[in-house]
Amino acid sequence: MMLNTLFTICSVLSLVFGVAFLVVPGQVHSTYGVMPDEVDRFNGRLMGAAFVGFGVLTWMARGLADTQARRMVVVVMFVTTLLAFGVTLLGQIQGVLGPAGWSSVAIYLLEAIGFGYYWFGKRVV
Repeated sequence: MMLNTLFTICSVLSLVFGVAFLVVPGQVHSTYGVMPDEVDRFNGRLMGAAFVGFGVLTWMARGLADTQARRMVVVVMFVTTLLAFGVTLLGQIQGVLGPAGWSSVAIYLLEAIGFGYYWFGKRVV
């Protein structure tokens, strides 16, 4: 997979989830089997803002000509997706999330593998 393809996929997923968490955080939480209160909705919107930021970052990274800047985005996204994978996996194991939570576990794992591939394996160009 080309790095720009990974950036695009990550950007689209981040923007879709980000906008959903910003606009209807309660419904998104409910999809994952979490019955949200006001704090959950606030945190969901805050998380949505971060998702939108990551979406914009990865979308903009597609056009970067500077290899060092692209590598920096790869490292940031690897660390972010690896941590998110760990958090969502733990949430699944502890029963915090419903069955739909496995989709987030899978998405974060695949993104972490993709960004890890470019950080540790293939040269970023």
